[in-house]
Amino acid sequence: MRVNSTFKGLSDDTKKDILFFNLPIVKPNNKNISLGCQLTLKSSTTTGDLIIEMSKQIGTTKKGELVLPTFDHKNKCSFTLSPFESAKIVKGIENFKPGKLEFAHKNAKNPKFINIIFSVYKENPQMQVEVNAKNGETPIRYSIYLDESEIEVFKEFLKSSYSPIYKKLYIEGLYDSEFEDRFSAYEERFKAMETKLNGFLEYVKTSSKADKEFKQKVLELLSK
Repeated sequence: MRVNSTFKGLSDDTKKDILFFNLPIVKPNNKNISLGCQLTLKSSTTTGDLIIEMSKQIGTTKKGELVLPTFDHKNKCSFTLSPFESAKIVKGIENFKPGKLEFAHKNAKNPKFINIIFSVYKENPQMQVEVNAKNGETPIRYSIYLDESEIEVFKEFLKSSYSPIYKKLYIEGLYDSEFEDRFSAYEERFKAMETKLNGFLEYVKTSSKADKEFKQKVLELLSK
């Protein structure tokens, strides 16, 4: 069985850092809490697909002299984009001009409408990610504005999500990790079996209770 050398010698934590990313972009608004939002870019641990999560701000908490935002992660909005949707957004970013891209995910488990809105604020480009969904029967809106550097990071994550090179890296890395985990498990089992077998062999060699003919047959069997 071939084991790819890409991840050879790396610790499990390092492999996870490479394969399974989790990048939050936090935009609190402590003056108007309803406008605060957190957007998280993360990878699926089963498929490697890019998952986008959005959580609304619901309040603040004090930590010493700091006032930190708190978010409603329990009622977060999660979605993925198809390779073509991702590529369309990437092209929109690369050819930046005010405008709007709309994606209707009507067939999703929780239907939602996703808008990517390009605009300029104080001569700086910005991009709004807006999702209109439902919490049960209650309409709920998630919205966050990204600045120029955050837009660039968002773009690169989208590009990697439909890159064959990333998919290949993910599959090979996951394969190597699973192989090593299985190999380690089997190695432990074989060691345990070897210990038991050696104990039995020692018993056969030294026990006065074991029949001489039986001893001979066991030793012949083990020598094959």
